[in-house]
Amino acid sequence: MYNTELSGEDTRVPKLAISLILLLIVSVIALVVLIGSQRPDSSTRAASFEYAIATEQVVSGEDIIIGVDYATLYVPSGAVTVAGTITIFSRESDLFPLSGEPGWSRPMAVNIEYRNEQGALYPFVSFAKPAQICFQVTRQRWDDYLSRSDEFQVQYYDERQKPPHWVSLPFSANSDHSQLCGQTDHLSLFALAIKMDAVIPVTGLTPTPTPNPSSGQFNSSPNDSSNNKPGDVYEP
Repeated sequence: MYNTELSGEDTRVPKLAISLILLLIVSVIALVVLIGSQRPDSSTRAASFEYAIATEQVVSGEDIIIGVDYATLYVPSGAVTVAGTITIFSRESDLFPLSGEPGWSRPMAVNIEYRNEQGALYPFVSFAKPAQICFQVTRQRWDDYLSRSDEFQVQYYDERQKPPHWVSLPFSANSDHSQLCGQTDHLSLFALAIKMDAVIPVTGLTPTPTPNPSSGQFNSSPNDSSNNKPGDVYEP
């Protein structure tokens, strides 16, 4: 006859394994809660949308080119002097349609954040040199822009205003890459805005961001619309 009774040492092994599994589950739940708590209850976030995301380390003395889907951010060297990472992620179309002038559609939108080395969000970054946020469009939409250029804008969502609203940025177009660009001295939620009568169906694949030639991209004079000291990080 075989002895089917387990010794005390044998019974401790399964209990230890179960304890480790429970500890792992609790740790994962705590991590999810922690990540969620680091995202502020901002109107520039929505949990129902699946983001496409890209992150780039800020390296002193180097240009920053970071893109996701149809949008690319160009930051010239020396624009920021604090260490951290820049993250860009896609957003839903037509966010906050009532915040600003009526009659505009925003088919492309991205949110861009700057975080320190510990992952904490810098609430506001002022660039010493102007950066550009560019939206690459299809040939069909580019042709529409050429016929109605005054009905296209690149805007940012100004949450510091009461009430928050969309604000137009200094605008330029890059015909070599079918990009419509806005000049900015800070990071925010950005969108390509089109007058409603200018919106047309867009077919085909979403364009992939094309790196912008450095010549002519950062030669414009800064659009300093605040009293902030360029190159510094400010908290509201």
